[in-house]
Amino acid sequence: MIGLLLAALMGPPSPAELGVQILKPEPQDVQLKHGADPGSFHFVRNDDLKITFSMKPDFPVRLVAEDYAHHEITSKLITSPAPFGFEIDLPPGTYTCRTKVHEKSDAPYEDSEGFQVHIDKTGKLHYLVPPEYTNEFRHRHKIEITSPKDFTTIHGKIFQLGDDPADKRMSLHDIVLHWKPLPGIKSYVVTLGYMGNAFHANSCGADPERWAASGSSFRFPKDANLSLEESASVWVAAGDLDGEFGDAGDGGIVIMTPDAEKTAEAKRNHFFDGDDWVDTRSGICFEQVPGVADSMPYVRIAGLGNGPALDAGVAPNEHLSTIDGTPVGSLGQVKQAIEKIASGGQVILGISYPAPRRFTLRLR
Repeated sequence: MIGLLLAALMGPPSPAELGVQILKPEPQDVQLKHGADPGSFHFVRNDDLKITFSMKPDFPVRLVAEDYAHHEITSKLITSPAPFGFEIDLPPGTYTCRTKVHEKSDAPYEDSEGFQVHIDKTGKLHYLVPPEYTNEFRHRHKIEITSPKDFTTIHGKIFQLGDDPADKRMSLHDIVLHWKPLPGIKSYVVTLGYMGNAFHANSCGADPERWAASGSSFRFPKDANLSLEESASVWVAAGDLDGEFGDAGDGGIVIMTPDAEKTAEAKRNHFFDGDDWVDTRSGICFEQVPGVADSMPYVRIAGLGNGPALDAGVAPNEHLSTIDGTPVGSLGQVKQAIEKIASGGQVILGISYPAPRRFTLRLR
């Protein structure tokens, strides 16, 4: 059985006096030792991890380890800001370690992003970000945008931009944002990110526009507008345009024009309802990456379980371009192509990044 051991180092006496072995973060591409469970490997992070909050601390939090399918393997309650570490036996695959706020509906903080690691079939460890950036579990305060609501269809004045009769735009000047202000925070930054037809609430799009705001509301300026088939992400973040913003807290919504809403509904099966899709038969978590500006949406290999794809050599962060020779650019297309193949059937995945290659898998 997979187990998790936490060691909280509570200041004096020193770790050396307590007999605690101080281990540095594992470097990239290190060979892990075999774990106690057959086929597992022993992953260690000792002493260097810490939990921080952007505002007043709100302990306890739960340290969790999740597999590629977002299943919690194990968890442990953390009740203080003291540095800590953990060790765990893991089979090959992709794992996320992060901290979650305690389960209550009014928890003011977001879960931390944490860090992700991948263990290949031989037990070699790969951090998906440099390990020196993985020692802090940061919880940012939520900013709740109360109006308009997420995925609201907006209505504004229509006008022609320039000399092109086809370039019709919708003014945002009549749209007023309202949010719940953070304690002690007076300055905010409002960001408008143009999303085109990629409906993704966690991205600011390409070439976002930003304005300074104060208090708890903001009216868009007269020159703020969207094309008639465009959606946009709107973010409110604590901070100043001339300095840092977003670390203390932020929150976002998606707004769209009536034409963009129709496009979203028409393309629902080709884009996505969520951010990712887990296929247990191949052992892959596929993630939709939205297209912004002139770029096309694509699908990324977000994680792998101990299965056919891992056995074949597929790696996280690769970009999927084709399935059985047919181009795919959305989760809907990936899901449709794979679900029509019976268990035991063969599928060929075409990868475009970081290098063109193909993998042949037999689905479970």
